Amino acid sequence: MAPFGGVGLMIDRPQTFVRVEPGERFAVRTPAVSEQLDRGQSDRDKADVEQRVLSVTRRFCQQFAADFPELPAVTCTVFQRPAAHTGLGTGTQLALAIASGLCQHLKPTFATKRIIQTVAGRGARSGVGNEGFFSGGMIVDTPPVRAIDFPGEWTMVLLQPQVALEPVAGLEESQRFSQLPVPAESHRRSLMEGLQRLVSAVEQQNFAEFSEAVYEYNHRSGELFKASQGGAYNGAEVTRLITQLREMGIQGVGQSSWGPTVFACFPTRSDAETFCQFPPAASSTATLVSAQAIRH
Repeated sequence: MAPFGGVGLMIDRPQTFVRVEPGERFAVRTPAVSEQLDRGQSDRDKADVEQRVLSVTRRFCQQFAADFPELPAVTCTVFQRPAAHTGLGTGTQLALAIASGLCQHLKPTFATKRIIQTVAGRGARSGVGNEGFFSGGMIVDTPPVRAIDFPGEWTMVLLQPQVALEPVAGLEESQRFSQLPVPAESHRRSLMEGLQRLVSAVEQQNFAEFSEAVYEYNHRSGELFKASQGGAYNGAEVTRLITQLREMGIQGVGQSSWGPTVFACFPTRSDAETFCQFPPAASSTATLVSAQAIRH
């Protein structure tokens, strides 16, 4: 939601798993991506991961230029990495994981939250992801950024529309944000009121109130981007999927970031499991996920 703030939930999957270890020279290994390539993914996925690792490592060298005038002799292995550009902030989590690994391995006394965030270089993209990497929980990205406990029994299902969208990321994402019109004061006020309603529902563990609040807040937030994405949601396929979910009686639904991922909220894991057996026709996949508990 930057530059307007927002809210997001850290979830238990998909996961990112990287390892940084000594090597003869700087190298990047991507076994997880290689497995994807065997299943027909493009070489661009592998190149994208390698470039992300290299960019973070270069920022690490800039941060500690006196000790690392050139790339360090380490091997960065990406064992597990979710699909990019699905609206789940996976690029931010990958960058933070690499930055954390480099700092802990090479400069452990400086492996602070602030330095890891600086090395990752994702501060302008996602206050939610930057905070959530360290804290878990539900992140409220309005000053001060904070994490709050999310009821453990509430369960989410992530859905993908039948037809894949062109991803919104990188330069295009930055350009879209820069072209956003200044929202009317009434719209800003309604967003803040909606966010407060959503947070209060979570703190009071009122699932019905939370479900309607998250739908309304997500829809109102999306309206800020209607000139860029054609409406409150990014395209006809996402809109159709959300409409079908609401028609099924599921109130707490919305688009994650730019999409195409759509989320649906359920009061219990059992309810979510039952839903996954009979997902809507407009979806291609349905994945059950849980919130990450706050790490105190």
